[in-house]
Amino acid sequence: MGRRRIPGWPQTALAPLLPLCLALAACGPAKRKAADYYVDKAAAVMEAVSVREADVEKAFGWLDKALRLDPSSERAVRTAQELSDAAARNGFARASELEVGVLSDLIAASPLQWHAYPPLVQALALRGELEPLASLAASLAKKEKTFTGPDRHRTLMSLCLARAALLPWLESDGFLALNRNPDRVRERTMEYVSQAELLAEAREQIDGLEKKDLSLKSGAPQALVSTFEVAMGDVFGRPEEMERMRSIAALFASEQAYARAAELTVQGNANLLAREYGKARAMFTSALRNWPAMLDARRQLVEVDFQEGAGLAVAGKDMRQARRLLYRAYEDSEELIEAALEKGPALPFVSPGRFAGDLYALKAAVISAVYAIEGRKLRNKVKLETEYKAALYEAVKLAPDSRLARELLERYSKEGF
Repeated sequence: MGRRRIPGWPQTALAPLLPLCLALAACGPAKRKAADYYVDKAAAVMEAVSVREADVEKAFGWLDKALRLDPSSERAVRTAQELSDAAARNGFARASELEVGVLSDLIAASPLQWHAYPPLVQALALRGELEPLASLAASLAKKEKTFTGPDRHRTLMSLCLARAALLPWLESDGFLALNRNPDRVRERTMEYVSQAELLAEAREQIDGLEKKDLSLKSGAPQALVSTFEVAMGDVFGRPEEMERMRSIAALFASEQAYARAAELTVQGNANLLAREYGKARAMFTSALRNWPAMLDARRQLVEVDFQEGAGLAVAGKDMRQARRLLYRAYEDSEELIEAALEKGPALPFVSPGRFAGDLYALKAAVISAVYAIEGRKLRNKVKLETEYKAALYEAVKLAPDSRLARELLERYSKEGF
């Protein structure tokens, strides 16, 4: 048989197209080779003896070029991470910003490059970029509905990473707001619970997809799978705390008395920081009238008595009032510790363990202040020292990062009681 002809094409018309076909066939390998060239240039920057900030910026520019040529280059993404880490260790603060820029450009141009999502989420989380993380989560949630099969599965995993990375920063921002901004405390509480519930829904969808198709998990990029599993373990490994946050969000939404008590307590915290003891005491007392179970306000009343009493003693003013305040703080702290161990704090963003640990540290500080003003007149020194050591032990055990507990422990180890 003779060679078959393509209908409608003169046989001689194919000859001029052969060079073009060969060029197109070689396009992929050529781009990958060019991408590797730029990655090599960027990697060489990390190996240099002396590196300037301008060199780091150029290196990220080369990585951006590499990923435009070959979006699937895992080596380019890995080099961006390593370059960012190395530059940060050498004091170049903008390195993580440049890494975020390169990875964001990559997924904007090629959103199915799943190897880029874990490092992008990690970089945004390290920088505390709440809005970009929330925007990334919203974008992935929207895209997830348009995909099927492996792409939907990997989109959901990437979505879970973004939502999981948001939670610690919402918690941190809410915790800081406890001393200054009651509206922000409420906003962060509601947002935290909302993100956590959306995260749980996405995780359930992933479980459902994997039960229907066992190949989805094994076929997904290993880095994405392992990062996802670690993140889910961190988030869902403390179900009691998650349930407590849901309960507090429900109180904010349905109990006006609780919301008012929380607002007054935060306002009192701001007054206490400003050493406006009268205003702070009034706020905490009013909070308890609105919501008697607001143990946070009771705790802060002990703090007010301690700070005001210790301040009077140090200044040598009105020692009678100083003693009255410190002894009241001592008596109230023991009763409050029992309640705290049973019920825990009423405000969000403070764990029951941390709350109890801080209370033990406060009790130890109060005992130390009582001993300082009484000196040799103190008749029950042995009893107080025993209580002091026990309170300090519990404080360090329950709240090892408590600054007050660490300072008291250091002083006790050097100077004794």
